[in-house]
Amino acid sequence: MQLIDIETWERKPQYDFFKDYDNPFFNITAQVDVTGLYADAKARQQPFFLACLYWLTKAVNQVPAFKLRLHNGAVVAHETIHCSSTVMKPDGNFTFGYFPFDHDVTAFCEAGKVEIEKLRTQQVLDGMEAMINVIHVSVIPWISFTSLQHARKFKTGDSIPKITLGKYTMVGDRRMMPVSVEVHHALMDGLHVGQYFAALEKMGQEGL
Repeated sequence: MQLIDIETWERKPQYDFFKDYDNPFFNITAQVDVTGLYADAKARQQPFFLACLYWLTKAVNQVPAFKLRLHNGAVVAHETIHCSSTVMKPDGNFTFGYFPFDHDVTAFCEAGKVEIEKLRTQQVLDGMEAMINVIHVSVIPWISFTSLQHARKFKTGDSIPKITLGKYTMVGDRRMMPVSVEVHHALMDGLHVGQYFAALEKMGQEGL
């Protein structure tokens, strides 16, 4: 974890402008072509859900702004960002799982299977709030949504990006999936979210 010197940071004016907003988050939702990603997951015989978590996390680690977090009144940059995701339990309720990033997609997915199996019987809803070197992922596979708003604890200094996937639909021969990305405006702008979507689109079309 690297401490950012805010006084010399090129983003200081934007940081100062947005950091004290009552709601400093903005959300962009777009349809992303996941045809190649889906085919890649099937060819690897890996669950599409885990392939999606890998996809989202790999793209995050390609955009430096997505590695920034607010921490104890400072801005820090993490070397690697991991994934915390909702996981559906057999009783229809959800819990949170931790999926550490691994550049090897097979290793990531195999570790993810172990985590999901462990969570099936977990009774405690652990939000892992002490961990900030993660993204928060949710999946709503029943709805092809066009917008989304997250529950937030605004007084806690939360700055973790929240990313949500929806139900994919067929448009011709292409699988299109809604992706919602919600981020802290003191740490990044639309340019950086655009860079993230560009990384998603490339892997979504071409595969992992």
